[in-house]
Amino acid sequence: MFGLPLSCMLTTLCEIYEASDSSSKKQRGPTLMAHIWNQPKEKRIVVEWNKRWHPIGNEGSDLAYFLGTIARNPTLCSLSYTDWRRVPKEDTKGLLEIVKVCV
Repeated sequence: MFGLPLSCMLTTLCEIYEASDSSSKKQRGPTLMAHIWNQPKEKRIVVEWNKRWHPIGNEGSDLAYFLGTIARNPTLCSLSYTDWRRVPKEDTKGLLEIVKVCV
């Protein structure tokens, strides 16, 4: 999909986010969601959904922020597509696998 096996890519991304997980900062910076990228693979976050299939609660917010970290990563999401429906299916499947592994 992106030229690297999924396990290599996840390891690299987790190392990047692990290095940036500093709780001593007082200023706001980019949302990295390091606690999700660095959680054990066997731990899952249960997201509740309303009747319109919108994620709700703190877990829903975490999911939205986590998806934002994926969308801002040019290695994972190319900026050459202006419409999500035009992204190749193999790329969307790879992104879905990353979300399934991490969340």
